[in-house]
Amino acid sequence: MARLNNLYSLVSTCAAINFAMSAAAQSVLPNVAEAWGLNTSGQAELWSPYDTRAVHSVAAGHYHTLFRTATGHVFGFGSNAFGQLNDPGVADFTDIAAGCEHSAGCRANGQIRCWGRNAEGQCNAPTTFNFAKVAAGDRYSFALTTSTTVVCWGANEDGQCSPPPGLSGVTAIASGGAHGVALGASGVVTCWGWNAYGQCDVPLGLSDAVGVAGGGEHTVVLRKNGTVVCWGSNAHGQCAVPPDLRNVTAVDGGGGHTIALLADGTVRCWGWNLFGQATPRASTGGVSAVSAGGWHSTCVLVAAGRTSTSTGYPIVSARISDAIALAAANLVEVSPTGVDGEALDYLGKPLELRCTGPVTREPSTTTIFAANSRLSANGALRLEGISNVPTNANVVLASTGPMTITGSATVSLGGSILAQNDGSPVAVDGALTLATNSVFNPLSSIQLNGTLDILGGVVVAPSLTSSASSNFVAVHGTIDVDSLSLGGSATCLNSAVVSNVFVATGAQLAASGQIVGNLANSGRCLTTDDLVVVGNVANSQGSQILAQVGVLYITGSLVNNGAIYGNVITAPNFNGGGTGGTQVGDGIRVAGSVEVGPAGELRFVEDLWKFSVCGNITLACASDD
Repeated sequence: MARLNNLYSLVSTCAAINFAMSAAAQSVLPNVAEAWGLNTSGQAELWSPYDTRAVHSVAAGHYHTLFRTATGHVFGFGSNAFGQLNDPGVADFTDIAAGCEHSAGCRANGQIRCWGRNAEGQCNAPTTFNFAKVAAGDRYSFALTTSTTVVCWGANEDGQCSPPPGLSGVTAIASGGAHGVALGASGVVTCWGWNAYGQCDVPLGLSDAVGVAGGGEHTVVLRKNGTVVCWGSNAHGQCAVPPDLRNVTAVDGGGGHTIALLADGTVRCWGWNLFGQATPRASTGGVSAVSAGGWHSTCVLVAAGRTSTSTGYPIVSARISDAIALAAANLVEVSPTGVDGEALDYLGKPLELRCTGPVTREPSTTTIFAANSRLSANGALRLEGISNVPTNANVVLASTGPMTITGSATVSLGGSILAQNDGSPVAVDGALTLATNSVFNPLSSIQLNGTLDILGGVVVAPSLTSSASSNFVAVHGTIDVDSLSLGGSATCLNSAVVSNVFVATGAQLAASGQIVGNLANSGRCLTTDDLVVVGNVANSQGSQILAQVGVLYITGSLVNNGAIYGNVITAPNFNGGGTGGTQVGDGIRVAGSVEVGPAGELRFVEDLWKFSVCGNITLACASDD
């Protein structure tokens, strides 16, 4: 989607788009905008600026939306195909308007500044008048002078730039698609321009208007008694004013829909709703201004003083994906609630989503990271939903507290997760899957209570400890840790374990490949093919080593105080054996010495199976079965 090209320059020297509120400012928030409808060009994004840039007014065009701050700055988002979102070069605007493909603003010095498409002269504002208000239509502009007259420029094929001669005493103006609307001090409404649908036919006797608006093909008027009257095209129901509509304080017309602001700060919309432009967001309240835009979207201004029970904007928190879509810098700072309850897609942007408090990604949520993205929490970080790191994307998870993966996390081909927290073990209570060439690298230890599948990937950590309820599987994977303590089920097929390995009582390790380190077994170890232990092996009393398939190579020494079985097809307490049974050359080969204690047992029941020792052998067995 198109984005504002110069957005970064418009946030001064700040390196972030900040959506968070400090605790001191928690109860009273600055003005913000909320938008909905078609968002193909980003015209329906949300914006929550820094406190010093609080939004003061909004103007929605066809495919772009403008904001004016209290200090006179103008910025926006959406389509910028003709430069309608470029920096206008001044920052003293008192009024703004958004046309189809151009923008206009009235300055404090009474001059009009226009920018964007100018094919019909819609940006050629005259300089011989002092102006107070500005309006922008499809391909034309007009303004209200301080002497209460109207001046127009731009396209005029439908008379939209030809107001009635002698029109004066005007207090407010509005633009339609190709027609103009003016409100007189006496409450009388005057229209001119394109009238194919009767949008310029003011109802007889209407003389109590206090507000006017122009739609694409219709006109909207707010009456003194707080009711609304519309005329012109009603093809989409845009002139079908709800019969119960009362206490209206402001109105605006879109291409085929209409919006009204009520005295209680809520809004009502009716008319064309194909893109949801007539369906206000559920969070909308505390509104102070409305702008219906063109045919596709709607934008409202939420007033300052709206209270919040959360630590950040309730509006922005509900649509963090919109905030990410808008972000031009590399940081979006949000309240915790902003990442709790919605699907979170980084949209391919290499940015940091920094949360101002602890974060829990709920079970119903999905997180799709992007290359070089970062999710950080000021406190605990808990991923309960589905997390996906796309192919070749490098992601950072950071927290100042504990970190837990409770949901399902997948790191696709070539991707990586670097996890950094308060130094406590990173808990994997759910499922973590690492695809080929992917990496999981926590800077603190791993506590595995769920499932870890290393399918050609790599784990690098200070240590990895698994509980009795865990399931650890590595297929053509690599585990590079200082110590690997297994308390549950572990399967390492054709994998490299660069670590000292400890198999706890009741745990089981089925392995082939390499263990580069010492193996201390207090549970059960069995071979699934050739296994090389580049170190020493200690088999505790009550434990078992089952060399059922292939060769177990031990480059160091073997100390056995438990049971070691060769050809386990008929070994006690085990039913198994490799496909086809023992093959010629299967067995155990020890490069160092072998010591068998008084409780130790060696059982070899197959002639094809061999036990060879290159060093000394010390036997203290009670039986020679």
